[in-house]
Formats: sequence, structure tokens, C-alpha cells
Amino acid sequence: MFDPINLPIRLPIGAPFPVDVVDAEPSLSQYRITIQVPYDTWDTVDVFEAFNLKTDVRGPGQISGKGDVRLELRLADDLVPELIQRIAQLGPRDGVLELANSGDDAPELVTESWFALHVTQAVELPEELRQPGNQVRSGFSTTWADADTVELAAPQTPVVPQHRPDPASEPWPELLAVVHGYLDANGISFVRHQGADMVSSEVEGINGTWSMWIHSRESERQVLVYSVFPQPIDEAHRGQVAELIGRLNVRMLTGNFEIDPDDGGFRCRTSIIVNGATLNNDLLDGVIPSNSMAMDHGVAALQLLLGGATIDEAIAAAPKPSS
Repeated sequence: MFDPINLPIRLPIGAPFPVDVVDAEPSLSQYRITIQVPYDTWDTVDVFEAFNLKTDVRGPGQISGKGDVRLELRLADDLVPELIQRIAQLGPRDGVLELANSGDDAPELVTESWFALHVTQAVELPEELRQPGNQVRSGFSTTWADADTVELAAPQTPVVPQHRPDPASEPWPELLAVVHGYLDANGISFVRHQGADMVSSEVEGINGTWSMWIHSRESERQVLVYSVFPQPIDEAHRGQVAELIGRLNVRMLTGNFEIDPDDGGFRCRTSIIVNGATLNNDLLDGVIPSNSMAMDHGVAALQLLLGGATIDEAIAAAPKPSS
């Protein structure tokens, strides 16, 4: 074990989901880390079934109470050789620091590139048994713990967990509370995701439907808005879509389109950094509606391209965001 190192991991939709790494076990064939998260973050992991924690892979046992939770994770075998090559001359802790600097687009910094093997929580011992280093943990293991190999799954559409926290027990943080008020004032229904400072909504545009995810980074004073196309782009079209995105981005005044080269996720991102200002509905008007308008235009062009149009034809024929 070592002092916690922040790992800037993210959910498949691109939303930041940082965790603290407290241990690492590199080898030539496997790479394992142990992360420690607060209970509310564990609740988000549980709801999202992050780290491949599907119900059918969980063994007997459970996590209860409110203490920190540890998850022992194994990196997908596909990603191990390249990472091990980078960290071969480094110790376990420095290897994690190198992993943390992999970059925003690194597949090893996506939650679904990791497989949870064991999930545990410290058990409170009677006072007479409490001694330094004397700790008992309980929880559960998964079928991944006994698997010979763990491989990246096929791309899947993000699932929106229908889970709404109790406002009495989980107050709204400052920026997300303003987002909450904005959505209510505009009659936009949404789901709040416990422990993640995030809400999501299903959007029906003129040219298609998609999911919108709004994430507040309270300490950074930032609000991120992602519109996520419901189906991944098949490998045969990813090169064309990447070129389409480049053409679309040149025309955008704020935000950008992006495609995940590994899973084919197509999305539009806008954001605002509030800094010392007060976030209000006028400021959110500049990032939320513009995101939807841009996404509607992008979806129209995307559908035309997938339907056989050339890139130039798709952009020319797609209704403009202001229409």
C-alpha cells in the first residue's frame, strides 16, 4: 500500500470519475490496482455497474454502512502489454503516476477497461481487538477474480440508472443546484446520479434522439454538458465519421464533436468555467441549448453520412443548428 494517488478515470460517456489508487501489482501478463473510494462514490459505481460489476458476476456478500470501499481491479488483458512497456523500469507507485498521465483519450483511463475482482469494506471491531494493522474486511468477490483472461467488451449504449437520491440526505452542490433549477424552470425532466454530481436527460430533437449528461466539477467551478448518440459507430464508418467531425468542428463557435476511436461513441461536448462568477440561468443558456442545437445538426449529418451520402453532401444537406 502507498499514499493515495488520484487516477483521472472516466465513465464511458467521457464524464470524469476520478478515484484514488492505494496499491498496484504490475506483472508481465496482468496489471492490478486497488482503489479506495468514499461510500457515496461506491454507490455510484454500484448504480452504474462500473468496472464491469454486472449483477450476474457478483458473488455472495454485500457492502453496507458508510465507510470507504476498496476495489481490487484488473486491467483488460488487451491493454496490458503497452502499459507494462511504459512502466517496466518504474516502481508500483511511479507506474500509477505514469498511468495517470496517459491522456484524456487513453482507453486504460475508462472505467470499463477495468474488471473488479474483490470489493471490500472494513469491519468495525470491538475495542479490545483494535490494534494497528489489525483489520478485518468484508464484501464480495466476482467471477472475474477466477477468470484466466479479461477482455474489453463490445461497445454498449450507456444505461441511465433510474436512481434518484433523497435530497434530505444528499444536498445539491452549488453548481449542480443551479443546473437543477434551470432544468426545472425549462420543464426538462432528468435523473440525478447519486454521488457523481451528475444529471441526465433524454432529448428528442428534430433529427433524432440522444442522452444529455450534465456534470458539475464543483472544485474546478466547471459545468460539462455531453450529448451522447445512442448507438456506437461501427468500425467500418469510424474513419468517415472522424473526418465529418473535423469538418463540423471547424464551424462550431463553442464546444466540439468527438468520437471515441475504441468504442465508436459519438458525442457533442460544451462546457463553461465559472471561476469567481455566480452561475445562473443566463450563463447556462449559453451551454445547454447550444449543445442540443449543435447535436441535432450533427445527428442529421451523421445519419445522412451513414445512409450513403458523402461528407460534403451530409454537411450541406443537414439542417443548420439555428433552423
